[in-house]
Amino acid sequence: MKLPNGMTLLQRNPDIAVQLDGGEWHGWLFNKHPDGKYVSQRKLEGWEIMQAEDQRDEGIVIESPNMRIG
Repeated sequence: MKLPNGMTLLQRNPDIAVQLDGGEWHGWLFNKHPDGKYVSQRKLEGWEIMQAEDQRDEGIVIESPNMRIG
């Protein structure tokens, strides 16, 4: 799922996204800070970028097992 900021959402709870549209942040993993902004974590390995592209292409967003219910 593409976010308004151009990143691709990979996981919810916590929200994790990756930049796949090129540019200087291409291939970087971000997590959503409590203030609502995304913070860079690390540069993904090549195989991780391919996996993220597959998630993007198939519209897969993972729900984290750490998700709080209720």
